Amino acid sequence: MKMRFFVVIGATLALTACSKDDATTATTGTDAVDATDGTDATDADGTDATDADGTDATDADGSDATDADGSDATDADGSDATDADGSDATDATDGSDATDAIDATDGSDATDGSDATDGTDATDGTDATDGTDGTDGPATPFDTLGGKPAVEALIDTFIGKVAGDAKINAYFLNKTNNLARLRLCLVKQVSELLSAPGITYPKAGEGPDSDGCRNMLAAHAGMGVSKADFADLLGHIVTSAQDLSVPDAIIGVASQVFGAMETDIVEDTTNDATIYQRVGRKPAIVTVIDDFVDLVVADPEINGFFGTANVARLKTCLVRQVTQVAGGPALYGAEVEVEVVGGDGTGIPCLDMEASHNGMQDDQGNPVTKADFDALVGHVAAAATANNVTEADLGALAGVLVSLCPAIVADQATCPQ
Repeated sequence: MKMRFFVVIGATLALTACSKDDATTATTGTDAVDATDGTDATDADGTDATDADGTDATDADGSDATDADGSDATDADGSDATDADGSDATDATDGSDATDAIDATDGSDATDGSDATDGTDATDGTDATDGTDGTDGPATPFDTLGGKPAVEALIDTFIGKVAGDAKINAYFLNKTNNLARLRLCLVKQVSELLSAPGITYPKAGEGPDSDGCRNMLAAHAGMGVSKADFADLLGHIVTSAQDLSVPDAIIGVASQVFGAMETDIVEDTTNDATIYQRVGRKPAIVTVIDDFVDLVVADPEINGFFGTANVARLKTCLVRQVTQVAGGPALYGAEVEVEVVGGDGTGIPCLDMEASHNGMQDDQGNPVTKADFDALVGHVAAAATANNVTEADLGALAGVLVSLCPAIVADQATCPQ
């Protein structure tokens, strides 16, 4: 509007500056002429400047009509005024591109190529959305997060949290797991979720990819993952992201996407399909074993068998054994190094029952008897009962333990047949 106003003023001044002898009247429709040399007045784009009645307008000297600040005026049709060579109109003060950066007629981007939405001056050509030129499009969440290094940091944080969570780490602390591949697949899965270019992860019904990554349904089949297990896993994803200051918007999207995977991962929707789930998962079993070992150590009839035992390792092995017997995910004999470090710093795997009790004697040189075995089973029952294990579940556990009698007792003939 400001530029149009100055054009009209300029045109009016041009008309009043010409004498009746120097210019033809508006009714003839001929061009207004310059008072000095008689030539036609033109706009910067080479067309005749016109005033309100359609006749050509000129400044008093015949030059192009200009705004009061010296900048080029707009044409009569409202289009951008251009310099004589067709270049962008320039600011009267410093010759730089006009700061409004938009076309007077349609609000489109300025001819210098910058993005009108970024608010920066026309010379930098940047896009306020992602810092790149407009042809690159908006940044993906993957880029916003920091690319692959940031995703790897997120997964490493997540794995650390899972490994330290007794409620769910039994699924992962088996040497049969390929933890390096697990990490690679998790990085790939999260990268795809964040719209990383060129990254895909197997979907339901698809086979493993070239890295051995499997779709969620296939990867978790038969694991017995409960709804509680899944909730804990999802919680660690969220807290890991928060620890690394991932934007809330990205965390929200990730939570929704991973949450939608629940039906492919969870097999125990009521958290009670196994004794392991019913008693309270690994934390409850750890408590039972702690109490059991305390009872054994306090029992003079059998504590002589454990005088030189590595108690930490003993507890680890017993927890894994009971977890497996209870239908949990730990595999006895498949311990990872972090679980089986002995007092001397050497990894000591849990041995099978026969190997670990073969030739065992107490501090008096006596072998394990059926009475010793029954005392052990009794302490297991007492510890379990004290921790609210139901009679039915206790009976199931006792049945499995009793079946181990021939592998533990020196005189196998004394064990139930």
